[in-house]
Amino acid sequence: MSTELKSPDDDVAERPPRRRVRRFFKRLSVLLLVLLGIEVVGRVAAYAWHGGNEYYLLYGFQALAGRVGISPWQVYDGSCFKFPPNYAIEGAAGQGDETAHTNSLGFRGEDFAPEKPAGVFRIICLGGSSTFGYHNNDDETYPYDLGQLLGEEYEGVEVLNAGFPYYNTGSIRSLLTSELLDYDPDLLTIYSAYNDACWPLRVQEPLRWVFWLQQHSIVYLFLKETVLSDQRIYWIKNKLHDRLGRAPDPKAVLANADAVAARYRSNLDAILAAAKERQIPVVVIRQPITTRSSSPVVQKYSYEEEAAWVRDRLDKGEFLWNFDYYMIRHHRLIQELDSLAAEHELPVVDNISIVDQDRTRLTTWVHLTAEANLRLAEALRDTLRGWIPASHRRGAR
Repeated sequence: MSTELKSPDDDVAERPPRRRVRRFFKRLSVLLLVLLGIEVVGRVAAYAWHGGNEYYLLYGFQALAGRVGISPWQVYDGSCFKFPPNYAIEGAAGQGDETAHTNSLGFRGEDFAPEKPAGVFRIICLGGSSTFGYHNNDDETYPYDLGQLLGEEYEGVEVLNAGFPYYNTGSIRSLLTSELLDYDPDLLTIYSAYNDACWPLRVQEPLRWVFWLQQHSIVYLFLKETVLSDQRIYWIKNKLHDRLGRAPDPKAVLANADAVAARYRSNLDAILAAAKERQIPVVVIRQPITTRSSSPVVQKYSYEEEAAWVRDRLDKGEFLWNFDYYMIRHHRLIQELDSLAAEHELPVVDNISIVDQDRTRLTTWVHLTAEANLRLAEALRDTLRGWIPASHRRGAR
């Protein structure tokens, strides 16, 4: 048995590569520590600057901070989440200065018994942030207003707010089948379309990591609010469009809208099937949106006029903003919702028409003012009267 001997020169030849590897990892570790230090300092500074608001100290970790601005990429594929129980959400992205409180089960609103008491008619409002009540106090959401209005005419009627920010119909479906049906609802309302119009059909894994970083780094939040604001990003995209001269492909855009509508229809079909199995009536709500919430010109348009304006620009090959694409898909979803309601003979509350009366009822591209929530609640009350048993009318018992 022979043994191969190594010369001293061989050891010398092996050392430099090992040194380079160690040097690389050492520098990488230093860089990561520096970035971590900047992140920690940024969180502490933002926490102090905003008066001790823990949203900034624990930015991105909503389970600890009760964060409203949860990453949409946690729910785009149809999963669901809930907020911590008995928590006050304030100063978080999306909610603004208004405070939102959750009950012992993690929903917005007053506590309710998981096992429905005898003689109670329970209504559950399904939806996203417009149902939850972004930019609204606890007593300004439409589920709250609906409960108050029905309470003036009926006894033993509960209205539960099961809306959560960023929920699409897939998330609504998940929450309904995993939990809400156990609360024995007597009627469901559905208010959802915008989030379905925004969520991509698929997201590759590398991009998921990028989105995770965006939603968990206070440094990114600072850059987003200063250097990389939406307006600056849109301005850059507009300039690139002018330089490159690439027009959107109407056929591709409309085909994508049809694909999104197919996903929307599939989720709604599943929701309706689950409700039908339990003999639970469903009321659907047509949701308004806008592409330019702060533009006085667009505020003069009705929903249909604005949708036609965006579609005309698409056909002409003009530059489209992200919200323009959302409008094209959203309009297609409303058509799908109308078709579904007609097929199943579902009651429809047309909140698009209500907001068209005064487009400033939208505080953002989709969220409602307190006054708009009240108008929607009034329309829902008028529709639901036919579904609540007469025995619940005040004085009937």
